[in-house]
Amino acid sequence: MILFADYNTPYLFAISFVLLIGLLEILALICGHMLSGALDAHLDHYDSITTGHISQALHYLNIGRLPALVVLCLLAGFFGLIGILLQHACIMVWQSPLSNLFVVPVSLLFTIIAVHYTGK
Repeated sequence: MILFADYNTPYLFAISFVLLIGLLEILALICGHMLSGALDAHLDHYDSITTGHISQALHYLNIGRLPALVVLCLLAGFFGLIGILLQHACIMVWQSPLSNLFVVPVSLLFTIIAVHYTGK
């Protein structure tokens, strides 16, 4: 399996996003700021959403318990890791990668479940 092949592009983008957020957080800490605190300051009115499907989805992803930047990094990291592992498994079994039209939704589903249980 070639890591930088075309079928791994969305997953590598997600992993590079996590690395970029980590680099920006380090630079912000050196300058005396907190990037995660700045993002959470804009989400102060999150608790005003008390009913509906959006509220249930946000509670399922533990947005109120964890800082929003941590949840965002967990989502991107798990998406990248699960997507690359699924493509690798498909290559090992069928000797060809699956279409990303199939693998991306499956990766998103497993990512949401993984973030829910990791954030507890």
